[in-house]
Amino acid sequence: MNRSDQEAAYQEVRLRVSDLVAQHPDRLDELVPACPAWTARQLVAHLAGLARDLVDGNVDGWATEGWTAAHVKRFGSQSGVDLVAAWSGAAKDVADAADFGSVPAVAFAFGDAVVHEADLRPALEPGSRVPADSVIAALGAGVARWRAVLSSAALPALRLDVPGVRSWWLGDRADAGAVVVEASAYEAFRALYGRRSKAQVASWKWSGSAEPYIEAGLPFPFRWADSALVD
Repeated sequence: MNRSDQEAAYQEVRLRVSDLVAQHPDRLDELVPACPAWTARQLVAHLAGLARDLVDGNVDGWATEGWTAAHVKRFGSQSGVDLVAAWSGAAKDVADAADFGSVPAVAFAFGDAVVHEADLRPALEPGSRVPADSVIAALGAGVARWRAVLSSAALPALRLDVPGVRSWWLGDRADAGAVVVEASAYEAFRALYGRRSKAQVASWKWSGSAEPYIEAGLPFPFRWADSALVD
């Protein structure tokens, strides 16, 4: 996606989450299964805080517990109406924020927001899911980051087949020792952002041993979930 598409995708996530908050104010203090230390209210506080930090250039210690805890401390006691207003106020300027390393700030914000939208839905509206186009957009970024991890681990090439979407090569497609793995778009998306356990990923359809690829791990700040998650 180009920056304009990234901005549009980010704002679409924000609007979807804001609608969920508005529709389910009585569920904001439900715990979030994928982020059990946070309630739904606190998770939305993180989204507002992250947007504010990107706009302000406050990215030292990003993704650390202290950085995210500051978001919750700043916004976590607010009402749903005030939370979405705070997020909206910061989000309108994220597209103009300084790049996050080599990544546009808005692309970073989109990736974080869509992962957390998927986290929030079981708490606020069980049975609902992130729209497929957002899943696929986030999956592409997750694959790119995992490709770098696997390259550093010097493993044989991996081809990730996502039925109905596309295939991604992680490594040299001419590699005779390449392994093929198949997973749905949603499962691959959740896994590459740390929402699936090693056992869940090992249960995908692998043409060879899954272990070396799983043990190589995920890009910072993600790791395989400690236990199975179904949403």
